Amino acid sequence: ERLAYELDTTGELLADLGSDQTSCHNPFSGGYYPVQLGFEEAKQLLSTNPGKFRTLVQESLRRHVAAINRLTDKGMFFWDYGNAFLLEAQRAGADVEKKGANKTEFRYPSYVQHIMGLFTENV
Repeated sequence: ERLAYELDTTGELLADLGSDQTSCHNPFSGGYYPVQLGFEEAKQLLSTNPGKFRTLVQESLRRHVAAINRLTDKGMFFWDYGNAFLLEAQRAGADVEKKGANKTEFRYPSYVQHIMGLFTENV
């Protein structure tokens, strides 16, 4: 969100490349912490009210994707690291689907698909 804020306020795109490195294989048990809370507060909420924690994580995922989409619309290249970020963001209702494709295709390539795939093509 900070990079999107800087873009909106200064007009400057501060990153040409982006990737998500969160652990979304297990987002509701500490793999992804909601941006709305500090770390200690989030840990406490996770143990006392996991349903609310889940709701905040899903809201945070939507915000996360909205910022990425804003940056990529202005030229940043983004890829998914294969950590289930796009899958969990999709489940949370974020705009991650590839336009004109089915619901199993994301608008951003995976790291393995995009970068490592080049090695299989002898590039």
